Amino acid sequence: MAEEVVARDPGTRTLEWLKEDRGGRLLVDLRTRYGHTVVVPYAVRARDTAPVATPLRWEELEDPALHARRWTLRTVPDRLAAGGDPWAGIAAAAAGLPRV
Repeated sequence: MAEEVVARDPGTRTLEWLKEDRGGRLLVDLRTRYGHTVVVPYAVRARDTAPVATPLRWEELEDPALHARRWTLRTVPDRLAAGGDPWAGIAAAAAGLPRV
């Protein structure tokens, strides 16, 4: 799919991994091969303190305290109780891919 996306707009998209080879184009990530993984929202990572992959709100990206281990199995329930799920409405934005 990534190859098709780039083929349809090679002037603004690329498969080049190194930034210096992209020429200002957007990387379309091919990491869907054997051995590559994607962390799904709310997955508990196999690390000490059990950090949780947590969806963020846009404004949270500006927080200097943001860190991959910020939320854990113990703290995510409080986060959700206080502010709700940042992705609660994501299904409304879902769309199918065009047939290629």
